[in-house]
Parts: sequence; structure tokens; C-alpha cells
Amino acid sequence: MRRAIYAKAGLIQALKDRGPKNHAHVFTTKTGTPLQYSTVHRWLKQTKEGARLADSGICPHWWRHAHASDSLRNKTPINVLSRTLGHRQLSMTALYLHASETSTSAGYLSDSE
Repeated sequence: MRRAIYAKAGLIQALKDRGPKNHAHVFTTKTGTPLQYSTVHRWLKQTKEGARLADSGICPHWWRHAHASDSLRNKTPINVLSRTLGHRQLSMTALYLHASETSTSAGYLSDSE
């Protein structure tokens, strides 16, 4: 399954500049073909084992969750994130609205009485 990557233009260009030229994909093999999920999964498994994180639960799909959570933490409107993630229902995106341990509602209270 191919996914679009949304990032600042400078980051996308920097990633493209590091790889083979004349292709539309950011993450590719040395020859410029798009990475397959199995390739990314194998690379991540080897990396986790080398870092002694084999049981960490991190998988390629984890990056999607990290992007969603970080976007919401940085105040991306939920409807924008929902469209970016390709969710048909806003309730699916709302699953990422978990509170962090340091979150409180105090910052949203009005100063007036």
C-alpha cells in the first residue's frame, strides 16, 4: 500500500536529494524503485535487534500513529489530520486524542469570571 507523505517542503527535498535522481518517491531502493513494506519491515526488525529494542512494539505502522499523535499535540485541526490519514470517519481520527500525563484543561479556562 502506498501512502503519501506530508512534511515541510525543505525536508522532502532534502530526502529526495539524498537518493537516486529522476523519481517521484522519497523512500526508494538504491535503484530508485519504491520501497516495499516487507523491505521496511525487515530493515526495522534488524535495527531494533541491533538496538536491543526487539520487543518494543515499534513497527512501520507505528510511525503513522506517531505522526497523528504529534500532529494533534501541535494543534493540527482534527478534520485536517483525518483527511491526511485517509480516514472516512472523524471518530477514527479521534482515537488519537489521548491525553498525555502532563495535560490538563487549565490552559483552556477563561480568565474572566
